[in-house]
Amino acid sequence: FREAPIIDVTEQVMKTMIEDWAAPGDLVVVAAESLKGVKFLLASFHGDTNGLATKPIVTAVLAVWKEAYPDHQFLMGLDGNTYKVHNEDYQGVEDFNKFLKTEHLSSCWGDSPDPLSPTTCNARTYLQPQLNKAIARQDRLTKGDVNLKDWIIFSADAFVAEGTSKDNTGAVRYEDNMVFPTLDFPSDHAVVATTLVPSSETGCIA
Repeated sequence: FREAPIIDVTEQVMKTMIEDWAAPGDLVVVAAESLKGVKFLLASFHGDTNGLATKPIVTAVLAVWKEAYPDHQFLMGLDGNTYKVHNEDYQGVEDFNKFLKTEHLSSCWGDSPDPLSPTTCNARTYLQPQLNKAIARQDRLTKGDVNLKDWIIFSADAFVAEGTSKDNTGAVRYEDNMVFPTLDFPSDHAVVATTLVPSSETGCIA
C-alpha cells in the first residue's frame, strides 16, 4: 500500500454505534490505496469474549463503507470469537456466516465454514490462580476453547478466496488437537492466511 494518504476512520465508525461495542484499540479502520491504485477500506477487530459485538461492529464498518467510501474495496480481518454452537450468550459460526451472506459478504472459509475446524485450541491448567476455570488434561479438547474464531471477510462481488490456510506452529502448518500457545508459537489464535482473487465481475487488481 502507498504510505500516503492513509486515512484513519476508526472514530467515524465508532460514532455510528449506539452502544460502545469496542474498547480502545480493539478496532482499527483505515482508508488506503494499493500501489496499483486500488482503494481499500481496511478494518481489523478484536472481539469480546462471547462474540456478541462481532455483528454490530461489522455492521458499523459496513455503514461507513457504503456511505463514505463506496469506491473502495472492503476487506476486514477479525477475531470474531465465534463458537461451534450459537445461542443468546455466544455468537455461533453458522449464524455469523448467515449474517455475512445477508450483507453480500464472503469469507476466507467459503460458503459453508466448518464450525469443527478451529483456529483456537487452549485450556487453562491448574498452575494459575483462577482454579474454577482450570481444565483437566483429558478434557482439554471437549471443555477447552476449541473454536473457529478468526475470519477474513470481504465483498462477495469483489473477491474469491483461494488457498486459505491456518498455522499454529510457526512453520506454516496446523497441527490438529494441539493445545497452543506453545514455546514455539506464542499466540492462542492460529495465523489465518488466504489469497484473494479478483472476481470477473469487478476486474479489481489489487
